[in-house]
Amino acid sequence: MPDDAVAKLSKPAPKFELQSFDATMEDSNAKLSFAAKNVSKNDGRFLAALYWPTDEMYDDDESTIIERSVEAGGAVEWSKEFGTEYTTRTVTARIDGGVTGTAKVDVEE
Repeated sequence: MPDDAVAKLSKPAPKFELQSFDATMEDSNAKLSFAAKNVSKNDGRFLAALYWPTDEMYDDDESTIIERSVEAGGAVEWSKEFGTEYTTRTVTARIDGGVTGTAKVDVEE
């Protein structure tokens, strides 16, 4: 194995902190967005799954994988709109992986 590969593998993994996680309604869609910061001294990979529940479809929550290369001290910013045709009430989205958190949004019926 080349020396540079060994050096990369021996570095500690980066550490991320969730800076924000928001859910808002825009027209008939829910817009989810988050920001996370690499608070370590190492470059590395951010990897997380974002889950959007669909309570009117049996066992079919929507998940989105977010993967980015992030420099030491850098940040990940992400947003996406989700349709609300299969959701009612207050919905709790969650993110798990490099960071963990929840965001709630009221979806009109």
